[in-house]
Amino acid sequence: MYSVYPLPPPLLVGTAVWIGPERVTPIRVSVDGDTAALLKSMRQVAFVEKQPPAMAMADTLILGLRLNDGVAADEFHRRFGREVDEVCGPALLELAGLGLIERQDGRVRLTDRGRLLANEVFVRLLPDS
Repeated sequence: MYSVYPLPPPLLVGTAVWIGPERVTPIRVSVDGDTAALLKSMRQVAFVEKQPPAMAMADTLILGLRLNDGVAADEFHRRFGREVDEVCGPALLELAGLGLIERQDGRVRLTDRGRLLANEVFVRLLPDS
């Protein structure tokens, strides 16, 4: 589904943001002339994707783990009403056993080794279907 949203200027084409329960991605627009002035004066077209809850939880974990601070378990629970361990406990145990993630101060984060193998971490957090 395509919708028109006024998106904040710092949002880059090709990035995704959450607007409520929907993931929104600006579509690349090819223009001539002063692109910045044009984009400032218009609404940008965005692709809106309604995600099933399992995928939204996986996205939240994957995107959060890319940050130095990782994912706060209480924030995850507040957002989804479920514990991180309830959603992907076996995967987290496996990843911790491999030394790819660590849990500290109520947060889950990548270890230094996990940063090098982040894609291996992320694929294990994806829902089965």
